[in-house]
Amino acid sequence: MTPAFPVRTPSFFDDDTPLPRHWFRNNGYLTHRVSSLSLLFPRGEEFFVRAVRDALPLVTDPELRRRAQVFAAQEGQHGRAHTAHFELLRATGVEIGLPIRKLERRAAWAEANVSIPVRVAITAAAEHVTAVLAREVLTREELLYGIDPRVGRLLRWHALEELEHKSVAFDVMNAIGVSYAVRASSALVAFASIIIRWNLITNYLCQQDGLNGAALRSERLRSIASVDFSISSLTRKCAPYFAPSFHPNQDNDDLLIARIRPEFAAYVVNKFDRQFI
Repeated sequence: MTPAFPVRTPSFFDDDTPLPRHWFRNNGYLTHRVSSLSLLFPRGEEFFVRAVRDALPLVTDPELRRRAQVFAAQEGQHGRAHTAHFELLRATGVEIGLPIRKLERRAAWAEANVSIPVRVAITAAAEHVTAVLAREVLTREELLYGIDPRVGRLLRWHALEELEHKSVAFDVMNAIGVSYAVRASSALVAFASIIIRWNLITNYLCQQDGLNGAALRSERLRSIASVDFSISSLTRKCAPYFAPSFHPNQDNDDLLIARIRPEFAAYVVNKFDRQFI
């Protein structure tokens, strides 16, 4: 059983020290790969929060409703922290406005046109992807070797909270009676969308550095060899989600969560209100 989880209000980018252009192992591809993931988060997590909120009138369990409120508060903080990261990215000369606008349009269309059960199912699947990524970040510390320390702390904090609330959207999905067929088909949409958007934004950022063709292939191969984590690896680790009996808590992360929590204990708030959501 995943332990209760708090709301934290960290700030990782208070100093004025600029980011280098390539702030992850001096590797353009690795830098833009992580930047593109960071760009996905704020509007994506806003979509998740709205989906869960829209489903709450159908949820009667008071404990699940409470967990959903804290989930929303944590996700709201993630959006704020990654948006602060955006400002440092812009200062390096990287153009990020176009992908942000495209993500906003797609999310707004889905919120206006896709049913609540499907949006919750997409959210549950996406939360599984982020839990898989979080587990990699927190158990394989070599993955963040050579990253700017501020961005590294941002990713570790975000990873911790993704594991803390990994089952909330899934439990809301079950509580409102989403069928396995909808769950599985929505997962295909979510997984494909994340991978496609992640790759497209990565390529867009790399092109700004002249990384294309042979140069991009060389940087990509060098980065994959150094971090030993790829889209195919991510896909394999996400596959258990399609088992009818799957539940996020079958991966017990309690010891991992307990080990990482002290790093961010100073940011915990004992009470929160809608300003955090």
